[in-house]
Amino acid sequence: QGIGEAHFIAGRTAETLALYRQTVAERPGDAFLRHRLCAVLALSGELQEARALARQIRADHPELTIARLESVGFLKDVTARYIDGLRRAGFS
Repeated sequence: QGIGEAHFIAGRTAETLALYRQTVAERPGDAFLRHRLCAVLALSGELQEARALARQIRADHPELTIARLESVGFLKDVTARYIDGLRRAGFS
């Protein structure tokens, strides 16, 4: 997860996507990781897959909204990029 974050911060989207896919496959119940994967999928142009994952996440965890993510306090510019991806995937 930390390496994926580092790749994302550095703008290495392909590496981020590969790591998040692997990590989510290993830990499919981790909602935080699924959110991250969803955002990166959308930012990578994989909108169909991102939107399908967003629907699953919202069904499983309706409390995980963009407003809640904004309140986490992670690096603001990084959070803004993730939120952009989540919005593209259909989160509100």
